[in-house]
Amino acid sequence: MSIFLFEGEVWESNKIREIFSLESKLTKMQRMEAALANAQAELGIIPKEAAKVINEMVGIEYLDLDIYNEQLRITGGHPVVPFLKAWQPFFKDKEIAQLIHYGATTQDVLDTSMVLQFKEVYDVVIDELEQLKVILGDLSQKYKMTPMAGRTHSQHAVPITFGYKTAIWLYETQRQIDRLKESSKRMFAVSFYGATGNVNSLGKNGMKVCELMAKDLGLAYIPLPWHTSRDTMAEFLSDLVNITCTYGKIGNELYELGRTEVLEVQEPWFYGNVGSSTMPQKRNAFGMEVMTAIGRLSSYQIGAMFQAMMQQHERDFRTQDGEGFTYMTICHMCEHVLAYAIPILKGLDVLPQNMRKNLDITNGAIMCENVMMHLAKAMGRFEAHEKVYKYAVQAFEENKHIKDLILADKDIMAVMTPEEIEEVFDPVSYIGVAPEMVDRAIKDCLK
Repeated sequence: MSIFLFEGEVWESNKIREIFSLESKLTKMQRMEAALANAQAELGIIPKEAAKVINEMVGIEYLDLDIYNEQLRITGGHPVVPFLKAWQPFFKDKEIAQLIHYGATTQDVLDTSMVLQFKEVYDVVIDELEQLKVILGDLSQKYKMTPMAGRTHSQHAVPITFGYKTAIWLYETQRQIDRLKESSKRMFAVSFYGATGNVNSLGKNGMKVCELMAKDLGLAYIPLPWHTSRDTMAEFLSDLVNITCTYGKIGNELYELGRTEVLEVQEPWFYGNVGSSTMPQKRNAFGMEVMTAIGRLSSYQIGAMFQAMMQQHERDFRTQDGEGFTYMTICHMCEHVLAYAIPILKGLDVLPQNMRKNLDITNGAIMCENVMMHLAKAMGRFEAHEKVYKYAVQAFEENKHIKDLILADKDIMAVMTPEEIEEVFDPVSYIGVAPEMVDRAIKDCLK
């Protein structure tokens, strides 16, 4: 079954594809050049009228893509010269056209336009994480008292609540938002440093131009070049991979809880969904599968960004030529896993009756710690552990309910009443502070 009919490949996000489209890239390059012109006009380097005209000519309609493609062939694929030649014919005043890109270098244009693209990615990701916070908050509140088996090493441990589980995801999501906001402060910086980074072309005005451009574009100003310093980029993209892995983990957890033998949750389903071409009964969790796969594979991508940090001299495109593929892949994966998570979690079919049923499948063994802790008050922790351990083994081997074995133990019945025994085997009585933890998560994350 699948309610997730996205265009394109499984790994590709429509929103990210638009952000990194050729049209988006070229118009952001225009925006960078316009900001450069504004700064230079303010400092009297070029006429103010020239800057005004350049700003008026920002838009994909002012680029001849036929010229652009032809110049790509002629220049051997230069990333900026074809763009400039595709833009210049639209300027009636050829002298103004000659003032575009004045004192800049190719990487200034590429890095600044890339940062502007990253800002759009950031906006999309933050918006979707905020949506997920609300969804997880609703799930946590609704199911904060719904008992289920807590599992460690894939085995029943002690009871928890489903709302407690989703509250952990809520808190993790908030940390991911905080982390991404922090790294974005360092990532979203303008680049205008010239050929080798010391802005030789504009002399003493160089860094003032850079500072004015930053203000114009809504970016940070860094007083030294980052042409070969890709640490902030690696940090920002690492945060995107971190987010992707969080939601890959959530997809995997939901997938495991939806197995036929467990069936505590199910992916949203409606009549007409098909899980198999040959088995009519199948309700395959395709969306959760994709979330899991994206999460697992995303972590392999970030290594290339750390490789890109290993640069030589003042510019090294041996590593930077690989950045585009890597950072676009990471952005695609991050947004796409969130695009799956939103409808899955919002429409998640939670089955409390199966959660309750599964709590009983170990013949009361899931309550052994509770029994032991009560007995420890009377006979000491280690003696209590040994006694409960003996009955846990017997109950497992003989397929008996451990409560019946304990009720037949004279030593235990000498320090506990049947009513107390009955209470300690009630899973709802042993959910700890899970509800309070849910309340705290909602308070902290949904202010």
